[in-house]
Amino acid sequence: MMRQLIKGFTSNKIMYHKYNIRGRKPKYCNNIEKKYQNLIICIYKKDYEGIAHHIYQLLILEQCNEYELFANIINFYIENICQNNYSGGVEQIKGIYSKFLNINKHKKIPNYVLFISVIVNFIDQIAGSEDKIIPICLFDKNDCESIYKHENTSEYKIYHTLPIKRLYHIDACIGSFNLSRNIFDDLQKDVLGKWEYYAQGTPCWDERFHYFRASFTCDYKIKFENDDLLEDFYDSYGYEPDEQSKKIQDQSIGVIDDVSWKIWYDLHFKDEPCVVFEPNFKFTY
Repeated sequence: MMRQLIKGFTSNKIMYHKYNIRGRKPKYCNNIEKKYQNLIICIYKKDYEGIAHHIYQLLILEQCNEYELFANIINFYIENICQNNYSGGVEQIKGIYSKFLNINKHKKIPNYVLFISVIVNFIDQIAGSEDKIIPICLFDKNDCESIYKHENTSEYKIYHTLPIKRLYHIDACIGSFNLSRNIFDDLQKDVLGKWEYYAQGTPCWDERFHYFRASFTCDYKIKFENDDLLEDFYDSYGYEPDEQSKKIQDQSIGVIDDVSWKIWYDLHFKDEPCVVFEPNFKFTY
């Protein structure tokens, strides 16, 4: 929810001054650099909207030094949550930061999402916190085996892939999001006629297009360097979505009605949202 709020700040160029905290700062800010103190106060108070605002201001508007920000958050955690039971020092924090970057730098995750992840985990450990750490649920062995069996089924013509493999349809609650499909006057006609073009941009399909040396013309048509590559590509991936039944087509390109963000939220979460948006707000994925 904080990520969505920051996306809202970014897209609307909004700056909310109500989160600027004036007056004398509390003792737990004594060893925090001045520019990071407002963020630390919001972390201590578990003020999620304030945290989102200051992360947006520091990382996106001011483009602050990320290591400094990380070090100040860690210092706050050490001194006020660990209660000084720590002796790692500056070099240890640098080592933690280095691991933090190495793990995440290739994942193309916005830096503010990484910092929010760190902060939310700290909030769970602040004294008196009523926030519950939600357990991670894993598939059990039987679930995995049924998935593998379905995934490895291959005794069929390639153009029968969608009727056999496509088990589910897109949930109508994604109408709570800003959807790229809304730019189309006739989604079915455009996508079915140029499905290869619209498959671009996903790692799976980009790898396939690269392997078969495919490219696209200015009028959205796929082209290959020779006929052999064309035939090999469609022998492997000629799913023929335009030839499928309407039921199969509608699983991916059926009508999605416009719905409130709260519809999607309530479907997936039991707790009240930490950030409450206006009724006409739309999530960004």
